Amino acid sequence: MPQLIVNAKNTEKRIAVIENKQLIDFELFRPSEKAQVGHIYLAQIEKIDKKIDAAFVNLGQEKGFLHLKDLPASFVNTQGARLLVQVNRMGTKTKLPLVTGIIELSNAYFVYMKGKSYISVSKRIEEQEKIKLTEIMSGFLEPEESIIIRSEAINLDKEALLHHFKELQQQFSNLVQLSLNKKQPGLIYASEDLFFEKVNRFIHDYQTDDVVSDVSFPFATKILRDDDIFETFQINTNITKLFQPVVHLKNGSSLYIEKTEAMWVIDVNSGRFREISKKKGRLQKLI
Repeated sequence: MPQLIVNAKNTEKRIAVIENKQLIDFELFRPSEKAQVGHIYLAQIEKIDKKIDAAFVNLGQEKGFLHLKDLPASFVNTQGARLLVQVNRMGTKTKLPLVTGIIELSNAYFVYMKGKSYISVSKRIEEQEKIKLTEIMSGFLEPEESIIIRSEAINLDKEALLHHFKELQQQFSNLVQLSLNKKQPGLIYASEDLFFEKVNRFIHDYQTDDVVSDVSFPFATKILRDDDIFETFQINTNITKLFQPVVHLKNGSSLYIEKTEAMWVIDVNSGRFREISKKKGRLQKLI
């Protein structure tokens, strides 16, 4: 069974999923004054460029880039307009943070989006249950509301479904209220607030009830007061390997991975795989 390891005692927080001592998922939450993925801002449109169908927005401390297709259909995109946006991609030296006007919130049962209109259901749910859940939830949705129904929702009755859905609706309403009370563009909801929500999502995605942490919190099943819990579980070594540009494969070949400004470049080197293949060919001829 997968095991969730949570390092949350420091300012920089980390989550890892391991199985049979192998790292299978990892997420890092690093505090920064810059826009982080998941941050929600009250933004103001400063410039609309119709040639590229996009807008440049003021996030308070920095600027953001917004594709106009990522705005709610009812939103009037005019210069000076204010709206809630969520960061999809962090900025770089040459690119602004990419933001969207489609706000996404989630819990164990739903992914809720404001600004679009559709219902999607987890592939893990059988067809008959998909139809049933879709019929139930379609009666709850308001205009420009979307949900993805997660596999855990199958265990809930109609009343419980509504309760958890209303929680996300209320969470969005609270964000709107905060934005109305804010005089200038700026941060409304920080990704640090999403940390334990992400822990909860990992628990449900990997179906694990084994959560080891170096701090006490509601999801933790075991507390280890180690200096470095990731070192204890040998996760740091696995993470170091992830950042190496060369990946050696079992068949003797290797991959060289490099990130450029425009794309990821992957160079395939057959290496020892070709030599092994030749040797096998010679051996088969001899036999």
